[in-house]
Amino acid sequence: MQARWFGCVMVVNGRNHDIRLRLAQPLNAGETRKVGIDFLDPETALSHIRVGTTFGLWEGGIIGQGFVEAVQPEPALSE
Repeated sequence: MQARWFGCVMVVNGRNHDIRLRLAQPLNAGETRKVGIDFLDPETALSHIRVGTTFGLWEGGIIGQGFVEAVQPEPALSE
C-alpha cells in the first residue's frame, strides 16, 4: 500500500515547520504538482505563511521547493 502522505520540513524564511504533504499518488523526482499540506503545529506555521510565500522542502537537504497558493487553517493532525 502506498503512503497517502510524505513527512518532511518546510523551510520558510529560515524557520522550520514540520509538515505532511497530502498525496493521492506517489511523488516522483522532478515532478511538479499541487498538493495539500498539513502542519503539525498549524498555529505557529500559519503565523509565518501567506499566499505567495516561497518555501523549501527539507529531508536531510533541500529536496524540493514551492509557493503557497492558498491558506486554509485546519486543526493539528492527531497521531
